[in-house]
Amino acid sequence: MNIFWGSKILTDTLLVTWAILSCYFFWEAFFGNLKKYNAVLFGIFSAFGFLSRYSMIWFFIIFFVSLLFKYKHLKFLYEKNLWISITSFFVLVGPWFVYNYFTYGSWLGFLVQANEASMRWGGRSFFLYFSYLFKNFWITLPLIFLGILKFRKKSANSFIFVFSWFFLLFVSLSLMAHKEERYFLILLPPICLLTSFGILKLKKYKKLIFVSLVAFFIFMNFSPFLNWVYSYDSPEQTCFFETMDFIQSSNASYIVTEHFSPVYFYTFKPNIRVGNYSTIKLIIDFYYPNETIFYYYVEGDWFNLIEENKSLGDNLVFSCNTFKLFNISR
Repeated sequence: MNIFWGSKILTDTLLVTWAILSCYFFWEAFFGNLKKYNAVLFGIFSAFGFLSRYSMIWFFIIFFVSLLFKYKHLKFLYEKNLWISITSFFVLVGPWFVYNYFTYGSWLGFLVQANEASMRWGGRSFFLYFSYLFKNFWITLPLIFLGILKFRKKSANSFIFVFSWFFLLFVSLSLMAHKEERYFLILLPPICLLTSFGILKLKKYKKLIFVSLVAFFIFMNFSPFLNWVYSYDSPEQTCFFETMDFIQSSNASYIVTEHFSPVYFYTFKPNIRVGNYSTIKLIIDFYYPNETIFYYYVEGDWFNLIEENKSLGDNLVFSCNTFKLFNISR
């Protein structure tokens, strides 16, 4: 899972990176050396994580639970490091809230947008991530349960932090209507850490178990890795590159697409316009009457698009597998 999704340019892989750094500096700021610079870095990386994906919000609950468990009261709210972290966080995130206020009419407008996107893509079973857990980590589950059952009081703070990371995020992801495999990536670090708790309990065999697990995962991932490598020679990949070559060799002034992939922005820059076909067609007719405009579309709802716009089908200039290019010039 990590090999496949980690190789792609996605906000999920960014979130995992920022979340790990955020958790590390959180621990140093409140459980480690308690230095102020750790609090600043904790706030900064939390902000980066939040700006990457809003799922970072759940980590704030995890941080709260961990501090509450440590202090056993709410006096940690007066901790200087906490307010240093909050300040550094809002210095970076503040402009985003201002943007939301003027764009959506609410400081939290991004949550409405995220909810609408989730509803548009539809829901999946509550138990989907349970299947991912058993499918990918069945061999480590006994070690995870051993680590949970046998944790020591002196390591209780670290255990509660890691367990909260796994449990709260797992439940929140399962409760979300829209689910994708890539969302599970944020659970990989706590799963590995919980597994390590179990390995450490088997003192005599911990080296053997560690080496065996590494060998097992390398063996199990070798075939999927090869499939992933060979997928670059698939018809879909070939057609994608052929479409890109056609666009770059054409005389099109602008490319219109509904896809937000960074690959498209890199390939078409700066001649790309993103938006819904019907809406952007009106803009093109008004502002670019003498330009050559291509509409780039990956087949999915293609037939519905043709049905809604009868003339569009007659303007097909390139087709390869699921990739279509239409001339939508005025």
